[in-house]
Amino acid sequence: MDYTTFMKAIDKQIKNMDEQMLRSWIRDYARKLPENSRYHFLEQFNESEFEDKRVIATQIEHFEEWINSVRSEEVFVYLVLNEYYDDWHDEPDDEFIDVKDPLDVFVGFKEACQLAENLIEKEMYQEANELLVNLISIDIFALAVLEDQYDDIHYDTTFENVELFDQTYTDRDFFIRLWLYAIARGYTGEERLEKLYEVMKAHHIVDIDKMKTVGKEEVNTASFVDEWIDFLIRQSGRHAYDSLIQVCASYKNINFLEDNIERFGLQHPQLYLNLLANKLDLLYIEERLNDGRFVAWFKPNEVEEKVSQLSQKECEDILEFIHFARENMPGKLFIKSEIMEVGYTIASHLNHSSDMKRFRHLAFVNRSSPINYLYLRPYLNPGEEVKKVIDYWSNDVAKETNQKNWDNYLTENTLTENEYNSIPLFTGDAFSFYINCKENKTILGWSYDSIGLAIPLFLLLLRQTDEESPVKGIMEDEVRSRLVTHPRDRIIFNRLFRQLTHTTSLSETEREDILNWIKQTLDRRTEALLREKVRNSYHKAAELIIAYGEVIESMGNPGAKETIANDYLKKYSRFNRFRKEVKELL
Repeated sequence: MDYTTFMKAIDKQIKNMDEQMLRSWIRDYARKLPENSRYHFLEQFNESEFEDKRVIATQIEHFEEWINSVRSEEVFVYLVLNEYYDDWHDEPDDEFIDVKDPLDVFVGFKEACQLAENLIEKEMYQEANELLVNLISIDIFALAVLEDQYDDIHYDTTFENVELFDQTYTDRDFFIRLWLYAIARGYTGEERLEKLYEVMKAHHIVDIDKMKTVGKEEVNTASFVDEWIDFLIRQSGRHAYDSLIQVCASYKNINFLEDNIERFGLQHPQLYLNLLANKLDLLYIEERLNDGRFVAWFKPNEVEEKVSQLSQKECEDILEFIHFARENMPGKLFIKSEIMEVGYTIASHLNHSSDMKRFRHLAFVNRSSPINYLYLRPYLNPGEEVKKVIDYWSNDVAKETNQKNWDNYLTENTLTENEYNSIPLFTGDAFSFYINCKENKTILGWSYDSIGLAIPLFLLLLRQTDEESPVKGIMEDEVRSRLVTHPRDRIIFNRLFRQLTHTTSLSETEREDILNWIKQTLDRRTEALLREKVRNSYHKAAELIIAYGEVIESMGNPGAKETIANDYLKKYSRFNRFRKEVKELL
């Protein structure tokens, strides 16, 4: 039972007891006390101390009522607007020049903070906790008015908790640490751990020692560190992981995490990546992709350089750890794929061909990007092995749905819509990819549409030469930005994609169909852009036109690029800005 519920139940019982009943209950309670508790019990009847506690109880009751009046918006503050404020044009929250407090809200807040400190001084930790729960979260209702025109309310808003501490020159960080101190001193066992974790997570605190010396006596955090660690390995999410790393670094030796990795890693698999980084003496990079997915990765060149400096024995030891991670890490996770990438690099260095294939396969299984498929493809036997991998890629890997849970740093193997739609292309069926793309009739708004990927893709696939050009680079950048989300993949995308263009098989009839579709699509898009005067996209239309001309030219048609460009220049002779964009690319 929590403190508030308990005290309410006590108050209810006391209300039903008259003075004689209370006297009898106290005497009966005293009669049952063991000898070593009797002196302390008598001290509680000290008149001055009893009176002091009665005063504090009255203060607590007063501030409970004050907090209720704040929450019910019975008391509030005024935000005084700039005299030139305009309801129609100005944005709220950044235009007031003063704060007026005729109802003494700020005075009440400072007095409540002082009471919280007094409660802790008198070791009334649970009462302090109950008060601080409100003081660290409460916002103040505010009315926006012009100077001396309090009856003319322009709008209402919230004077937030952080602003409240600033306005009253009160150190919010100190009171958060004081709150943790009250919890650490006032509670025990699982209740203490749960309350500490709730506050620390809400305020982004990972160091359990933050509240150690904020009170009059130092909190002996070492006495419950093992309980804290056991609690953290049962929690999920980034905050629990960071807190676990912090407490182990402060209170345990260097081998503690590795000795317990099998147990700790069930809820916190990134510990495996952390330990691998320590073994390699390398830092890994953490990133949150635009779609919300979390990645953590080593720079490939740094791993290769480090592995080349290790002895065979050191390589074998790290490889053994990676095999242990392979067997024990839960789920199919992006970070597991990264560990398998390191395994592949070491296996390559040691010439372990079976391990090379295994790690390359596991890197794909845990992060099924097109690049990882292209990496894996040379290791697969034609026929059944290839079919199994394609079936897994097409049917078993989920499409991501724009993951926005920022606390979820363990991204499971997922595909973006572009990755999923392009599977036929990367698995050797480019014409099926074209048939699917052909159904898309979108003309404008390509920035967020799959056809904005498909056209540049085919303009690269259909080129018959490797000759470089500015427009070819633009097409590659467009494809990479849409199709490649992981930083590791961006590094080697161009090389592997060019290999794909050399091995993609299309018949002459299929090539002709695709080229006709591209030309028709470009014609309709260019017409729409110019008709709607979407001037900031004229350069995009020009780039696609020139890229198409280069493809036709690469098929043995000298001067085709200029001829095609001139056709568009003649057709749209009145659109000077568009004509300028085309001419600059010729």
